[in-house]
Amino acid sequence: MSRTGERVMRIGCVVLAALALSLGSIALGVGRCGDGICEGPETPALCPEDCGLCETPNPRRAEMEDSLIWRDRLIDGSFESGSPDLTDDERAGQLAAQIERSADPNTRHDGAYGIRVETDASGGAFALQAKIDKGEETRFTAWIRSLGGPTEVRLHVLGLQSYTAPVARALRGLEEPLTVAVGPEWTQIELQFATTSGLERAFFAVELDPDTSIAIDEAKVEAEHWRRPEIEGPTRVVGGIEVPMEPAAPIHFNVLMHVEDPAALTVSEAYFRETTEVFTALAETLHSHGGFLTIQPEEDWPQGSGIFSAGRTLAELAQKYGVVYSTHTHGPACIGCLNADGPGAQGPRGCEGTERPLSNGDCSACPDCVRVVTDTDPYTPVYVENLRLLIEQASGTPVTDHNGNWKYENLSALADVGVRTLSAFKKAETQSTFDVLFTNPWRPTHASAVDDPEAFFVHDPTTQVIFIPGWGQAITRHPEYLQERLVAMLAQVISYADPDRVNTFYIVTHVGHFEPESEESYITVDPVTGRVTRGAAFERDLDYWETAMREVVDPLVAEGYVQWTSLPEIGELFVEWEADCANR
Repeated sequence: MSRTGERVMRIGCVVLAALALSLGSIALGVGRCGDGICEGPETPALCPEDCGLCETPNPRRAEMEDSLIWRDRLIDGSFESGSPDLTDDERAGQLAAQIERSADPNTRHDGAYGIRVETDASGGAFALQAKIDKGEETRFTAWIRSLGGPTEVRLHVLGLQSYTAPVARALRGLEEPLTVAVGPEWTQIELQFATTSGLERAFFAVELDPDTSIAIDEAKVEAEHWRRPEIEGPTRVVGGIEVPMEPAAPIHFNVLMHVEDPAALTVSEAYFRETTEVFTALAETLHSHGGFLTIQPEEDWPQGSGIFSAGRTLAELAQKYGVVYSTHTHGPACIGCLNADGPGAQGPRGCEGTERPLSNGDCSACPDCVRVVTDTDPYTPVYVENLRLLIEQASGTPVTDHNGNWKYENLSALADVGVRTLSAFKKAETQSTFDVLFTNPWRPTHASAVDDPEAFFVHDPTTQVIFIPGWGQAITRHPEYLQERLVAMLAQVISYADPDRVNTFYIVTHVGHFEPESEESYITVDPVTGRVTRGAAFERDLDYWETAMREVVDPLVAEGYVQWTSLPEIGELFVEWEADCANR
């Protein structure tokens, strides 16, 4: 209940750039035996009508619903424990307001301190900042009141792509500020949104009219993510996670890393070596803990290896650190060819007879190439096969897993070009994964995972590829948040471990998530020798991964709750499970 003289003004849930799915904690499915859906507490033993084991290898474990856990993401500090350190970063705009931390009862909504903000005849603004992740719900809230007459404030949400960006820009869908009327009573403002852009951080700027005085308190920036489960029966703590006393079955676990198709990988040796150093460092870290890295590249990185390292890079990573490879596609988007000087079309650049489907990146550099609709026949299988064979040749290892083309419906055609498993679903329009939690593989019905996910969720034993579930969107671009999120995720998945099925989970990260956030040295490449040096900031980011493996994953592996298993190996386990299912 609000205090006397208070009101709550929620500025809605702002949806940016085709946001369709809510992320957050997991809400248990209710489950009703006989409704034809195996979910929640239903099991083959409790409800064989819905959960025939062989017919339903992938029961719904949970829905992503509104019972969300909001976690603090504010950078700027506490109003209570010291200076609020409201940002004076000029990239957030002209922040001309005068700001004073105050114990005056008129300036504090709760606690001992609030903030008094005043502007002169020129007006002004103040801002808070926070790190955010794409595809993830973010919420800004604050209590505000006018210390003079009625006024208005305007809320701007601005994003920075990186610390080097010269100016913060309005987020897509929030180009116009949101105006809020403020009077003498305390008013809570709330703005909830998600972005599909890969931002390093966001500014939440409150703009004031000229000659205005307001009080603000309890300003927060929060993000939602998984909650930890409630577990029935005896438990113990392993790796910082409350788990059942004994593992019901191991969770077959993976770490996946994506790299897109920037042309710089084939034209800049320094950029190629910086990217390769990120792969090498994380692969080395996981290998030292008995694990391995799965790299899912587009064409440009293996092509860069052929140009700058005599084609040795992928094979060396596989041999030294057990790296596994899978395909990761952004395309096809056009038909053309790759010449020595870049992508081209039939005609002046001499492509006749060598045309093939090309990636989004290549097509953007070839205005004359013939456009095609991505995820349609006959282009998609050809494109995937070309990429798969390129990576196989570069790595000297089999490549049978595929990530991408999620609108493509003719799934068994991918098996005809060597694909055996699919992994890491993410909807491009929202940068988010499914809104249903699955922890067991299945053979999806021939349907678009984006446009008809409910059909995709249905197991069809005649489909020739297997979908391996996990968390398909990036876990975070901020390494300091890794362990917090991994703990909650593994806790949920372990709570659903099923001794009658193959249990799987993976997390996804990205090469681009390892980048500097300050002027501190990160990764440098000597332009003469090509020698790569890791800076202190990079080592610090890498140490977050080392710590998460040591403190969380290693104990769970040692106690049998988690097992490192490659995507191809998981596919083989599922085939074995299918063959043996009738005997269970």
